[in-house]
Amino acid sequence: MVQYPIGLVVQAPGRRSRLLALLGVLFPLKMLLGLPALVIVYVASLLGGILAWITYAVVTVTGRMPEGLENLLRKVLEWSSWSLAWLWGVTDLYPVLGSSPGPGPGEGDTERVYTLTVESAPRRSRILALLGFVSLKNLLLLPQLVVFVFVYLAAAVTAWVGFWIVLFTGRMPPGLHAFLAGAVRWNVRIGAWSWGLCDRYPPFALRD
Repeated sequence: MVQYPIGLVVQAPGRRSRLLALLGVLFPLKMLLGLPALVIVYVASLLGGILAWITYAVVTVTGRMPEGLENLLRKVLEWSSWSLAWLWGVTDLYPVLGSSPGPGPGEGDTERVYTLTVESAPRRSRILALLGFVSLKNLLLLPQLVVFVFVYLAAAVTAWVGFWIVLFTGRMPPGLHAFLAGAVRWNVRIGAWSWGLCDRYPPFALRD
């Protein structure tokens, strides 16, 4: 099987923060703590939409995506997905604007707890770019979005259950962590395709 061009790996730490788990159980409190990041995510997502539209115009004419625009879109996608991962308890590393999600508390010096990879393609589909430029491309995402609504709801419930488990044990079961990381990965791939970072349609899958 050919690997999908958009990858996301979230390391599962051995010990988890019981304080963050308590805030997660009382979810509005964790939302409040994450409010600065979520506001920035909202603004960054609006910026990402504008950048994607500009990128579509360039790709429609040239068939190539400028490296600078690609890097900006990747950073916005990384930031927004990192915030969702923190909110769901996939990682305890708080998303800080301008930083990279590197080693977390108790992790090795070189281990990255959150790694988003975007495989750059030398040529891009001008047809998809044109559809994106005239705001028709996202209609093709409707099957993905219909399915992902149920995945999102399941992930939200799973995250809340996971907070309870961490609160009492200090650890998250590997299966729960893998499912939540997979949901974030799916969300990332939908966003990446919507913004033109990848021309290959997202798979209906949680795995990497």
